[in-house]
Amino acid sequence: MAFSAIDYKTLTFTTAEIGVNASPISVEAMEIPLYTGDIIYIVGRNNMIHRTEVTSNVSVGGTSIAINVKTTEALGINNKVPIPAGTSIMIDDLEMLKYIKQDSHMYMNFSSQAVAARTWTTFSSSGVSNHSWNTVTTDEGTTINNITSAIQSVGLVIPFDCTLVGLKCIFYRVGNKQSAAALFHGTPDYNDLDTITMSRVAYAEADNSAGPDSNYSQRPVAGTDLSAEFPLSAGDILLPAFKGVANSGGNLRVTYTIVLKPKRLV
Repeated sequence: MAFSAIDYKTLTFTTAEIGVNASPISVEAMEIPLYTGDIIYIVGRNNMIHRTEVTSNVSVGGTSIAINVKTTEALGINNKVPIPAGTSIMIDDLEMLKYIKQDSHMYMNFSSQAVAARTWTTFSSSGVSNHSWNTVTTDEGTTINNITSAIQSVGLVIPFDCTLVGLKCIFYRVGNKQSAAALFHGTPDYNDLDTITMSRVAYAEADNSAGPDSNYSQRPVAGTDLSAEFPLSAGDILLPAFKGVANSGGNLRVTYTIVLKPKRLV
């Protein structure tokens, strides 16, 4: 089969020769899990690639992988000669994203700038990269109502099931006024022209309690909520927003880092 190493990552290496149509295969201890139905690639002699299916879950630390060896099926390993020990076991790059090691996270980073209101403000229908944050809502609590189809369409879309860890921010505001940022969650009304209500799932206030200054004006002030632990599903959206905690007015710049955790951590 055609093969480009750029598209694949090595999972482990075999520790014993793979006989013709042998299963399970012996490998070095796994650092990530595999699940029934996952597709792996075994590099055989002369760099021949054997595409095969995992037929039983493999935990981190596991040293054997059960595979489909049916020679008459497309996913069978179908090797005509033994495959030597030390052979690479690989997985598609995109599949690898589902099995990132336990200490790994994914990040989204962006910024906003606009005059602060007492109600939540989010971006325009041009989305997060347009830097036009001019959708000022009438809501200041834990929900945002009447999110239009245009705004739904430019929300931060979640590509696969994962967990929202939370939000880390830096605030810079003109005027000695406290600010806040939040992430709101919802699922777009796909293929429909309708508004939705989105719920707050992470909230960070500017916090200058650690000093040395006690003024919020024109200096970087941090805000953190990394305890959300909110489950996200593929196709959900997150909507970032900011507001003044007790006062409106003053240009407010916010830098956001959203932290996500893959679902299949072990």
